[in-house]
Amino acid sequence: MNLVLIPKDPLRTTNVSRFSKKIINFLRRMLGLNNKSPNDALYGDTSRYPFYIEIVKRMTMYEYKLNKTDDSSLLYHVRIENENMADNGIHTWSYNVNYIKKALNCNHTYKRNKNAKQVTLKLRERFVDNWYNRLHNDTRTKANERNKLRTYRTFKNIFKQEPYLDTILDFRMRSNYCKFRSIAHKLLIEIGRHSNIDLNKRICKVFDW
Repeated sequence: MNLVLIPKDPLRTTNVSRFSKKIINFLRRMLGLNNKSPNDALYGDTSRYPFYIEIVKRMTMYEYKLNKTDDSSLLYHVRIENENMADNGIHTWSYNVNYIKKALNCNHTYKRNKNAKQVTLKLRERFVDNWYNRLHNDTRTKANERNKLRTYRTFKNIFKQEPYLDTILDFRMRSNYCKFRSIAHKLLIEIGRHSNIDLNKRICKVFDW
């Protein structure tokens, strides 16, 4: 996930990570997957985005609200002091918001919804690009380290919710189908990597074709 955009933990990464894990665990339970199923398969099939994108969106909306405060209010002076500290290179809340917007090449606007949508859209685009690149990353050559999603990518190239989530109503059938797609099964093509078996030698012992 692209938290490298953020220089010094403005989102309190520990708390965000914990909440993100709870969301991931909920998706796994909903789909009947185990804890070792790849996150990218969960995101891809459900078309869910990481939680940090929603946080950054709300940060942007709150920034707009702060910029509209009256100059007689205490909050206005807090904002000004925060911005002065940010101008001096101190990692304040304003510094981090501006850093993210600059990294995303988002122009400052004075419309709350437009600004938030612009940031959200670019974060989502960047996440999907990284998701696609991870699916097609074949730089690792060792048998037990090769891309676990190499089978998944043969029938998954678009980041969108898959129809089977709505059409397969039986939980066990839907779970088994999802396990096969996301390589969360115990077929030799997957578990063979733990024994360093070459990919072309991972032949099914039940259907030896």
